[in-house]
Amino acid sequence: MLTVVAQTATDTMAAAPADTTMKIILQMVILFAIFYFILIRPQQKKVRQQLQMLESLKVGQQVIVNGMFAKITKILNERDICVEVAPGVQLTILRSAVSQVLSEMDILSNKPSKKKEV
Repeated sequence: MLTVVAQTATDTMAAAPADTTMKIILQMVILFAIFYFILIRPQQKKVRQQLQMLESLKVGQQVIVNGMFAKITKILNERDICVEVAPGVQLTILRSAVSQVLSEMDILSNKPSKKKEV
């Protein structure tokens, strides 16, 4: 009788560490899934959108380059473009320096009004 109780106690103790290990592994998998969906996946989506925007640049588009408004005048190669930042002032820049392509609504809303102050 004593051996049966001792055997049952040994079996219970042997199963406990395996159960604890499985719980820890499950918690780590859940934690990684949370990090993936909250941090990693949105960042990858943002990078993909930025690369797609850089690949679709066209001559004549208004863009923001390192905080400056500019207009694309030439696409030189896969890496470089030529932009006009002021009338008669052209710069050769890297495509990766373009942070945003402006839409027609952005351009119209940023133009100064023609009202004269008295």
